[in-house]
Amino acid sequence: MTPRRPSPAAAAEAARVCLCVLMNHPFPSVIPILRKLYAGRFTSVLFLVPFYRCDEPDVLTVYRGSYTHAAYLTDVRERLAAVDCDHYLVVHDDVLLNPALSEATFRQTFPLGEREGYISHLFPVGGTVGDWTWLFGFAPKALHPKSHLFGSGIEGATLRQYLPGHAQIAAKFAAHGILPQRHARLRSDRMPDVERHPSRTLLHGYAATLDPSDARQAEVERHCLDAARALVEAMRHAEPAAPAGAATPPASGEGAEGAGPADAAEPVTEVELPMPVVGSGYYADLYVLPKACFDDFVHFIGVASAANFFVELMVPTLLVTCCDKVWTAETLGLDASGFAQPATLEAFRDPRFLAIHPFKLSQLSSPVRLRQFEARVHAVLRGEDYPGDLALPGLHVPGLGCAQQYLTTGWHGEESWGRWSAEPRAEVRFLLEEDDIASLELLLMAPVHARLPVVQAQLVVNGETCQALSFDVAHVERRVVIPRALLRTGGNTVDVVVERTVRPCDLDPASPDARELGLALREIQFHT
Repeated sequence: MTPRRPSPAAAAEAARVCLCVLMNHPFPSVIPILRKLYAGRFTSVLFLVPFYRCDEPDVLTVYRGSYTHAAYLTDVRERLAAVDCDHYLVVHDDVLLNPALSEATFRQTFPLGEREGYISHLFPVGGTVGDWTWLFGFAPKALHPKSHLFGSGIEGATLRQYLPGHAQIAAKFAAHGILPQRHARLRSDRMPDVERHPSRTLLHGYAATLDPSDARQAEVERHCLDAARALVEAMRHAEPAAPAGAATPPASGEGAEGAGPADAAEPVTEVELPMPVVGSGYYADLYVLPKACFDDFVHFIGVASAANFFVELMVPTLLVTCCDKVWTAETLGLDASGFAQPATLEAFRDPRFLAIHPFKLSQLSSPVRLRQFEARVHAVLRGEDYPGDLALPGLHVPGLGCAQQYLTTGWHGEESWGRWSAEPRAEVRFLLEEDDIASLELLLMAPVHARLPVVQAQLVVNGETCQALSFDVAHVERRVVIPRALLRTGGNTVDVVVERTVRPCDLDPASPDARELGLALREIQFHT
């Protein structure tokens, strides 16, 4: 597919864009940082912050949870509608946009028509509800909206009346080359995504830190999986089967593993969803909404939010439904990989590289840190090498994000939550300037097991032993703070040292993991 590019005349024309910065949780302390980052780039910048009240005209209070954050726009629809713009660029506070993106360059990046929008990725959603956690969460709310446990109390007929109809959505999906899936399978014997961590689905959410060696946690996981299977069985018996001859939907969702054999041991029931949906693969933290489609979108997303339908399904579904065309990173020739894998600021040298996510700005709160960050960004945009690899903020779990650059030798590759050390001594290296930070904090985890109940380790800072660490079943993780007094201006090295590495397959014959593991580094934070 040849990516769409703007005409020279259109690319040269400055766009009228309202930048809407959304926060999943109230972090007003980062608003001054964001103001400085976006100053001079966008005429209208508004911050939509849940529950936080203040008198600043660019800060708007909203009243939704993070699973329905797109309906922040509904909460402040009158204020947004009054903005003189052609498009709303909706981003989250932990999305670091390419610094070259501004109103002046917007049309070069997003050559959109009056009724055209953008989201980085689209894929059809259907198949078996347990193939993807968020489909598992959507189906009960959509099919049983009056449930006291997970429902919203809205009548099913009301949802069908005030959300777009199947025919309308299906026609828009078809225009985008997406096969609408009207039915989904209910089967309790096959829920691969839910089975991985059932308590994250039923109780804790994805941000939970789970300890597989904790016997109590294992018991919670077992009960949650039993409850998930029981719920599917209850729904399977409560819902009428799909009409005879209904098309069998393929499994879908990011990472779906197929629908399984038709003659499964467990009975399978197909149910009709109230609306077909598409997913965005966790790209709904950045999208472009045309002003011409604003009224319909904020109305429908408000209804979907009232039903507590998950935002990563509703944003792409309703964007496609309301716009004449929704472009993606693939169809515009853009690089959205910064949402799926770690990236450094040097990636911004390519103007097609959209953003880094997540990038936690809260640790740029000191003037020194912010000046360092700005200097490095400006050097990147000029194509220059920055003098030294200054320690920019580490990122919270999941993953180490931009802090990957400090892990130099002795480490395995990145995983979704962090990295394991691969050798008895693994190195973290970074530069500091005078009066730069107050302390460095590391979150470490050991491969504690019944056959390895205690793990001994040390932190060595600039060649001097800083702290001896002991991990056991009750303390699988340790949070360690290294004060500024032990660090120096210029280059610093922190070595993570263990007595010996171990292989998971030696601890548990059922494990396929034959890597040598020391300690896991889950988080790096530079405190100001």
